[in-house]
Amino acid sequence: MNFFQQFQKLREATPQIGFHGYQNINSDYSDFLYFSKNSYLCFMGDYQENCFYSECVYKNRHCVDCSYVQYSELLYECMDSVNCYNSSYLQDCKQTSESMFCFDCISCNNCFGCAGLRHKQYHVFNKPFSKEEYEKKVAILKKESVDKLYAEFEKVKLTVPHLFSRQFQTDNAIGDHLWNCRNAYLCYDSEGLQDCSYMHRVYNIYGERTADSLDSALSVDMQLCYQTYFVGKGYNCNFCFYCEFVRDCEYCDSCFHSEKLFLCVGLNKRKYCILNEQYTEEEWPKKVAEIKEQLRGEGLYGDWPKEWCMNANNAGFLAD
Repeated sequence: MNFFQQFQKLREATPQIGFHGYQNINSDYSDFLYFSKNSYLCFMGDYQENCFYSECVYKNRHCVDCSYVQYSELLYECMDSVNCYNSSYLQDCKQTSESMFCFDCISCNNCFGCAGLRHKQYHVFNKPFSKEEYEKKVAILKKESVDKLYAEFEKVKLTVPHLFSRQFQTDNAIGDHLWNCRNAYLCYDSEGLQDCSYMHRVYNIYGERTADSLDSALSVDMQLCYQTYFVGKGYNCNFCFYCEFVRDCEYCDSCFHSEKLFLCVGLNKRKYCILNEQYTEEEWPKKVAEIKEQLRGEGLYGDWPKEWCMNANNAGFLAD
């Protein structure tokens, strides 16, 4: 039995945490949520209050069924939008309020079924109206089914240019939906990256940039990390998942406030461990070097074994 097989048996024998979170209040059924209050079934976010059924949402209040929304309030069924208020069915909007079915609208209010507008109000399907006409027309439209309104809205979206990439306060980057990033290559839906490549859904929650990292997803505030998944405040960590406040760790699962771990599972406030067994400070680096040499000889070191996949193929995004 090689070391990865031993690690897999250790994973199967170790109890797993049902939900991950930090300093939440009354948000028991949310996962990877931080500093939030009264939030239900929210995943990957911080500073949420009274939010429900949402993912990748940051610093919002009273939002429901939203994805990738930031600094907003009273939203329903919105995605990729920032600083919006009391609106529904928004996509890629900024500073937009009192609106429905809008795409790529910035600094707009009281718009319905619009796309590509800037600093406009009282528009319906990109046509201007007076305030009184707008209110009457919207009252009639709201009686229609959502499916019918979506169909009309999609026609309007096709009439305006679409940005190839959405980047905000970002320099020298290739990717989409990036905020406050610098020197990022093929990164998506991320914030605060510096000198990173192939990153997805990586955010800044604890106030530090994610820097000098590669091939990671669903992680926050880490440096010098490679192939990590759901790692928070990690430093110099490779092939780790579900770990927080860790440094100098490799091939670890669900370890917290620890350092100098190799092939460990479910440890908290520990150091100098291999396969959950304690070593001295002098023994640990020598033993790790021996194991790495053996894994390299077997062609196993330097990647995630396929047996460690978090989801079955038919349960992931690719199935859609």
